[in-house]
This record gives sequence, C-alpha cells and structure tokens, in this order.
Amino acid sequence: MAKKPQFSPEQLFQIEQRKLDRTAEVVAILIRALMWIAIAYFALLAIRALAGRATSASFALVVHWLTSERKAEVVAWIIAVVAIMYGQGERRLRKRKTRYMQQRIRDLEIRIDPGRSSSGLTESGNTRKGDQL
Repeated sequence: MAKKPQFSPEQLFQIEQRKLDRTAEVVAILIRALMWIAIAYFALLAIRALAGRATSASFALVVHWLTSERKAEVVAWIIAVVAIMYGQGERRLRKRKTRYMQQRIRDLEIRIDPGRSSSGLTESGNTRKGDQL
C-alpha cells in the first residue's frame, strides 16, 4: 500500500489556492465564450429581423465616414485614447500590486538578514523625492 503524502498546513493552503485559481480561470474562459456566443446570437436575430424587408435603416452615414478623408485621423485619435487609457490602467495595477507585495518582501528580507537597511523606495515602488533627478 502506498502511503499518502503528508502536507503541512501551508502546503495544503497553497494547494487549495491553486485549485481555486484554476477554477476561476475556467469560469472566466466560460464567461468570455458565453459572451461571444450571446453577441453572435443577438447579431443573428438583428440580421434576421432586417433580412428581406424594406427598412428605414440608413447606412449612408457609415459609408460616408468610411470614404471620408479624415478617417485615418479619427482612427488614430481613437487608438491613441485607448492606448493611453490602457497604459494608465496597467500603471495603476502595477502600483497596486507593488503595494500589496511590499510588506511580504520586507518580511522576507528581515527574516534573511535582520540588519538589512532599507532601499528607501516608497510604498508603491517609486524613488524617494530626494533621490529623483
């Protein structure tokens, strides 16, 4: 008979966390897939509703915009705004994660070398005001 491996409470906690993380990833993938299926379904319903019927829906504005000379400029502005918003969001996420991890890192550093001096970085990982150029 094979003996069951003995895990410490910390290892059991980490195993449970990994299971929970994997479950959350699968759920997120399923939600994204269901979202795309729903979008396709509602688009199909809209196309069926318009198919073969005379409607007052006018696509002239869309065609006019697609053929306009300023299209490239408008698209460039849209891309720039989206890129800036994405960059700001990523920066905020990085600072929040750094703040979250800082205490753990500090504890580990003190455990390894209690006499260690601090680098003086701020809580969010920025350089101290006095050290900036």
